[in-house]
Amino acid sequence: MCRFTKGIVAAIPGWFLMNSWSYYSKSIGFTELRFADWVSLIIYGNLAKNGAELGFALFLHLMFISFLTVIFSYLIPFINYSSVWLKAILYAIIVGFFIYAIPTLLSFPHLTRTSLGTVASNFTGALIWALTMAYTLLYLDKNIETTNEFIP
Repeated sequence: MCRFTKGIVAAIPGWFLMNSWSYYSKSIGFTELRFADWVSLIIYGNLAKNGAELGFALFLHLMFISFLTVIFSYLIPFINYSSVWLKAILYAIIVGFFIYAIPTLLSFPHLTRTSLGTVASNFTGALIWALTMAYTLLYLDKNIETTNEFIP
């Protein structure tokens, strides 16, 4: 299995757990926006109005998380697996910072002002994704041979 495929496979459990956390956090009133709501606001300009819009937003979120996980999976040969947990957490925090900075810099209407609860919930979700991603990539690299590598 190539690094690209491993990245996509590793993204799925992390995406599922981070979105589960996001839905739980919203249900207890800790956050105002779930991850699916962020995507809905970006692609529709408002919150999802029906199940189809929500489903498509979740699918696009999975694609974005897969993209980020593939990038991390390609970085692993260069950063190695020592302290991979800390590296994954740092990666998630840096990505999260930029994800929050872009709507602020572009003055995106619904995402420029978020509550502390929403920010804390989203970064918690990002940490859940990071740790799950690191564990899954570590598992895949130990148990499935990596092939078709292109490392300059």
